[in-house]
Formats: sequence, C-alpha cells, structure tokens
Amino acid sequence: MAEVMVAVVDGPYTFDAHTVLGVIREAWPEAVWTPTPVGMVDPSLGQAVIGGDDGDPPLVVDLLAGGEAISMDGGVERIAELVSRLTAIPDFPDDGSVVLTDWSEDLYPLAPSMSRETVRMAATDVE
Repeated sequence: MAEVMVAVVDGPYTFDAHTVLGVIREAWPEAVWTPTPVGMVDPSLGQAVIGGDDGDPPLVVDLLAGGEAISMDGGVERIAELVSRLTAIPDFPDDGSVVLTDWSEDLYPLAPSMSRETVRMAATDVE
C-alpha cells in the first residue's frame, strides 16, 4: 500500500476534475465516485474508489479543489497505472512542474505519456 500525491509544484497547469474522472472511468468503469457534500468544508471535490474486488486493495483517489493535486492511497500497481494515464492527458506539461510525492526518495517529476512500467520502476519509497 502507498499514499502518494500527484501535485503541481510550479506553473499554471491544473487538473480538470471532469477530465480526471473520464480517465478513471475509461480505465475502470466500475469505479465509484462520491462527491463531497455541498456545504461541507473539505479540500477535496470528492473521492473515487477503484477496484478492490479482485483481491488487491482498492485505490482511493481524492481530487483536491483547485486542480493542483490528486491524492492516491492504494496498491502500487494501480497507482502506477493511474499516474501513467494522467500523464497521457492532452497538454500535460513537460517542464517537471507536476511531480509524484512519496514515491521515491525525492519528488519524482512526471512527463507527458509516461508508461506504467516507467512510473512503477521509480517506486523506491513504497516497497
């Protein structure tokens, strides 16, 4: 199990919640989305839960308000798969401004169209 965050550390890029949910639903149609109730003070727009019925722990994904971060808690393989898919979003920045935290010793800069294998191989703090 790992707890990581994909975060924008510099620059104007933000994650669009509808786009991220589309990426999740395309890969995992069974994912369950629970929006944060209206009026509740919470930095999250809501939470998606992916999998868990196959024996692997579910991946819990929180979309943080403002689009500057996505929190993930779950199995390393599912995290690597989702991060890979997020880097395939059109116009994903190639300047190192989006990073993966708590995945390796240092912040791990993400680049457009990274493979699941490349993301997975960088996991040194979650083993």
